[in-house]
Amino acid sequence: MIFAEYLDTIREYNLWGKDLNTGIQRPFYVSKITDYLKMEDVVVSVTGVRRSGKTYITRQVLRSIVDNGAENSQTLYINFEDPAFQLDIGVDLITEIYEAYRHFINTDKRAFIVLDEIQNVEGWERWVRRMLETQADVSIIVTGSSSSMMSGHLSTVLAGRFMDVRVYPLSYKELGEFLTVNDPLIHNHPLIIRPELASYLLLGGFPRVVTSPNSDLAKEYLKDLYNSVVIRDIATRHGVRKVDTLKRAVALVMSSCGSYISVHKITNTMKSLGHSVSTATINDFIDHMQSSLLIEKVEIFSYTIKDRMQYPKKVYCVDTGILVASLPRMDENIGVLLENVVFMELLRRYGRDRIYYWKGEKGLEVDFIITDGMTPIEIIQVSWDPSKEQTLNRELRSIETAAKTMKGVSKKLIIGDIGRDIVVPEDVEVVDIISWLDEKNGLNPLNEPPSTTPE
Repeated sequence: MIFAEYLDTIREYNLWGKDLNTGIQRPFYVSKITDYLKMEDVVVSVTGVRRSGKTYITRQVLRSIVDNGAENSQTLYINFEDPAFQLDIGVDLITEIYEAYRHFINTDKRAFIVLDEIQNVEGWERWVRRMLETQADVSIIVTGSSSSMMSGHLSTVLAGRFMDVRVYPLSYKELGEFLTVNDPLIHNHPLIIRPELASYLLLGGFPRVVTSPNSDLAKEYLKDLYNSVVIRDIATRHGVRKVDTLKRAVALVMSSCGSYISVHKITNTMKSLGHSVSTATINDFIDHMQSSLLIEKVEIFSYTIKDRMQYPKKVYCVDTGILVASLPRMDENIGVLLENVVFMELLRRYGRDRIYYWKGEKGLEVDFIITDGMTPIEIIQVSWDPSKEQTLNRELRSIETAAKTMKGVSKKLIIGDIGRDIVVPEDVEVVDIISWLDEKNGLNPLNEPPSTTPE
């Protein structure tokens, strides 16, 4: 039976149904996804935290395909968060929509299919594999707001048949394109001179935030987004029943951003607040936060696996705007926000597997060590204002002590937009955050975590 009514439901999302708004272009992602689609028998997975721009990016991909010669009817976009599908969601739904599309819209030409928020459909990966194995004339993109979408048994089912593109909120470089639409939303801050930097540190880079008409609406949006991630992507998806306990635990983890995360400390704090939880439960919550792409963890730099496993991890948030929206007075902690912005940019440039922190004796620490394999190539220390002698000496001592344990590393001190009049050794490069974010090697916001390559 052909269910033509499904096409009426999805018509508004498709190029053959209406002239879609594809938003402000994010060409780096579009180019990457389009290149992957040229590979035979490969599904492209596009993952990223909720509302980071996946939907508009995949629309831009479909528009690009049409602009390069395909017909509108050769594209199919299905949004599995559409309320119309929630009572009937499953693999059969995908099959019925696809059959209706093939019967009424595109009977015999190649189809370019986007399955948006596909993690809501149990068993979707087997449907995709069946399409690849039967050599159906299709190219498939799947999107989701969960890093586990392409891990575990899913990557086994699609072994060697997927390429992953990780989408992040806007980089500072991308922000320039969006600011042609809106001026910066924050113009007066006691510590931050440049409005663009103030807006980026305090409101972050979610596309809808950047294009908000004012900062109050942007802040409300961020609070709503944070709650959506906690409720929909963590509590609902992972079956967490004690939602209030989850919310308190998530807030404590968020308050650890930029520093070491202690499961035992969080567990004890939760108990003091009247929430009876185990360390295992807190570990699960942290894993769920990472799976929802709300946070990332960084290991200590060490040549031994044992050290990397047993030393505490540092944690960072996917976006500083969410961090400020979720925690009281976080807008005053500019140093933490700066370090978080640097981490996210490093993540875009290098991927998670090349970023570590360093810790030595007497409390000496280095924020980031960049590696090639397990060979350290760059030391990066972050300090908002190192103009005070005591602060500068501490930062330089940490850099130099770490460098003595590594051969041939470059040394960099990234500072805010104040405190530039400092004297450092010739082999330490000092760069302000705007200049560093604008570097040519930072143009490409894509350096997603390594993906499975086709066999």
